[in-house]
Amino acid sequence: MIIQKIFKQLSFYKAVLVVLLIQVCYFVEGQDPMFSQFMFKQLYFNPANAGTTENPRLMGGYRNQWPGMENAFSTYYLTYDQNIGNLKSGIGFSVLRDAIGNSTFNVTGFDFNYNYQTELSKEINISFGISASMYQKSRNSQNIILPDQSPFDVGNNPEFITNVSKWYPDFGFGIYSIYKNRHWVSIAVHHLNQPDVSLNETPFRYPMRFTFQYVTEYTKYVGKFTEKKIIFHPGVIYQQQSRYNYVSLGGNVNYDPLTYGIWLRSDNNFMVESAILLVGYSLSNFRITYSYDLRLVNFSKNLINNGAHEVTFQIDFKYNDQKKMRQVKCPKF
Repeated sequence: MIIQKIFKQLSFYKAVLVVLLIQVCYFVEGQDPMFSQFMFKQLYFNPANAGTTENPRLMGGYRNQWPGMENAFSTYYLTYDQNIGNLKSGIGFSVLRDAIGNSTFNVTGFDFNYNYQTELSKEINISFGISASMYQKSRNSQNIILPDQSPFDVGNNPEFITNVSKWYPDFGFGIYSIYKNRHWVSIAVHHLNQPDVSLNETPFRYPMRFTFQYVTEYTKYVGKFTEKKIIFHPGVIYQQQSRYNYVSLGGNVNYDPLTYGIWLRSDNNFMVESAILLVGYSLSNFRITYSYDLRLVNFSKNLINNGAHEVTFQIDFKYNDQKKMRQVKCPKF
């Protein structure tokens, strides 16, 4: 009898968790995954960034959102891009997976990015980019147990939630420009076709996502022979999707081999809600960075507001093509 009561209680809590997850998923249904280290997810935020570095690069990352809730939101990201000098272009390929509630809900995507680079003047370089993607949205009911699925409730008709998935195309466009080799401006729009991502009979079209970024660079040489330098990259990013928006403002300081950063991010009402603390380490052509979202608003009774952990890495490959395009380049954070 005691075991039966415990099982019923566990089943009840799991059912409540499922309901909460469905409500959370509905609430964020119109939002893409959020990344705090946007400076290291350049293709995700703008396809015009593909191939804008001198060497090919491989970048990846992992984000654990709201760690206070077990496996609430886990996002994985991997991308490769390189320059094609004789075509004044760049290409990039990306893979993204967003898992919600112990992979009960999943979004998996494959992106192809292309840009064309040109020089408007001696001081202004610009890149135009497009992205074409295929995404799959799915629901996996393997880990869902409802109260009427209890083996002790033999009198009830068990209710099962079926697995379902859906593939859909997606497209984006972006512009990326550099002024005097120290001012970077990025503007991008994603979900231009507003794909229908609903998993039931009621249509739901993904709202377009607008992103604006500005980053500048200040360099100070230190040491007797100015053999080392400190690079400061202040910047701002604004992102809007449907009625959701946020602003991040801050900067990174690079003093090889270490990188430090602090950013402040607003909530939907443009009030400061969290601080992003960042530290990174570079070794030759490899770099790894960790950041934590520290909540500045006290929600002690709300377990889902516990910040986020994020880890990224980048590997730069040597490139022997001397004819590669060098007009438009990304800041080295």
